[in-house]
Amino acid sequence: MKQAIANISDGLKSLLKLNMGKIAVIIPVYNVTSYLEKTIRSVTMQNYAYKEIIVVDDGSSDEAAGEIKRICALFQNVTLLQQEHTGPAAARSKGVSYTKAEHIVFLDGDDILCPGALQFFAAALHRNPDADAVYGRIKYINEHDDVTGRREIETPSGIAVLYNILERLLCFCNGSICIRKEALETLSVHNHTMKYGEDWVLWCHLALRGNIIFAGDRVVLYYRLH
Repeated sequence: MKQAIANISDGLKSLLKLNMGKIAVIIPVYNVTSYLEKTIRSVTMQNYAYKEIIVVDDGSSDEAAGEIKRICALFQNVTLLQQEHTGPAAARSKGVSYTKAEHIVFLDGDDILCPGALQFFAAALHRNPDADAVYGRIKYINEHDDVTGRREIETPSGIAVLYNILERLLCFCNGSICIRKEALETLSVHNHTMKYGEDWVLWCHLALRGNIIFAGDRVVLYYRLH
């Protein structure tokens, strides 16, 4: 009986993995390491089993690079990639090229994923097979992890997302949106040389390509203001 239950459990896990897919969380880092351990820990604590954590050191100084290695070594199953300093967009692209995961979350190295965020993303993508990406709500925190507010903004889906982006009314940000890798791979986004706004350009291209869905009124990210 126990073996039969174990076989059923393994079968359900396999089905879950097949249907909902692996999520790669890609974290670009350049010199700033003060919050990186908390950021990575928030991903390792996610209850979604099918996840991958990729930290990309974007050409940090020798001192910072050593600290990044030390922090990553604190956790199991964290992949550390390194490149010459090219910018966050190139660092994210390096992570995308490395992973074989079906879905991608770009997470900044000072923000925190809320508990259950990855499970929430995976379920939303599973419910919306035509969606290129899904997103949730954001709360703001300060340098002490105190919640200072919540982003109260319109949460559109479909073509309305593009209109919001063009008006600089961003309804999501890195960490609060999960993207299908196949959608990212079809984009021709030339933003690797940009120092600012590279993510805004990506969101425009993504919204032009297809359907971005508001997954539900759930906070998925603590966005740090400091």
